[in-house]
Amino acid sequence: MSLFNDDSKPGSRLPVSFNNLKDIPPLASSSEPDAYTRQHKEDLEHQHHAQKIKHERDEHQERIKYANKIYRLSVIWLAVVILMVIANGIAIIPLSLDNSVVITLLTTTTATVLGLFISVLNYLFYRKK
Repeated sequence: MSLFNDDSKPGSRLPVSFNNLKDIPPLASSSEPDAYTRQHKEDLEHQHHAQKIKHERDEHQERIKYANKIYRLSVIWLAVVILMVIANGIAIIPLSLDNSVVITLLTTTTATVLGLFISVLNYLFYRKK
């Protein structure tokens, strides 16, 4: 690139300066993006869509995994509660707890386990607005 402008007249070469930059016409602009920009935008949209699908798949797998875990925990806890009540009622195992202790123990721990179950389910299966 030379330091001089090439005019249409041969031999007339003016040095480029800030003073004669105002005579240079502006580049034509359009509200439509060029082909490169459109392609880049489409590529980004495609990547975004692919990433969104991957996120949904991963989230679904996590939901399945943790739903199974919390379900097993709840089933085990309910089995323990049933066995504890039966053991206390039949007296097969020397478990001699006062009724108020059994009621308090079962109520508080059951409420805790069910609260955990509901909290995890609300987190895993939230509704998108």
